[in-house]
Amino acid sequence: MKNSKIYLYTTLLSFLISYTVIYRLFPNFVVGFFPEALLFAFAFLLGLEVKLIELLIISISSSIVSFVLLQALAFSFFKNFVTFNILLTAIAKGSALLGISNMLIVIIVGAVSNLILNKKKGS
Repeated sequence: MKNSKIYLYTTLLSFLISYTVIYRLFPNFVVGFFPEALLFAFAFLLGLEVKLIELLIISISSSIVSFVLLQALAFSFFKNFVTFNILLTAIAKGSALLGISNMLIVIIVGAVSNLILNKKKGS
């Protein structure tokens, strides 16, 4: 049960990080609103729900899953384009840098909410 919860949170956070990266890399083609607000809210709720070590595992693994997901999507959608390699490089650089910054946001906000608002022992 514990591992399935970590897998679920990792999947949700990786989709949210992927949405944030696409929102920041391609601002002309996005639909929606400020994705960092969703990231802050999810990290705050995640900090209340899980232990600190689980928070670190989820944030690190979701950044890696998001990078792989974006590369797979870019390969499947843009493989017939002439500028395929340039587009993959731009997505790789952007998803790596934004993935690290989103990972730090999740760790900081989640750790603060866990330490201040969580009253369970052993958190």
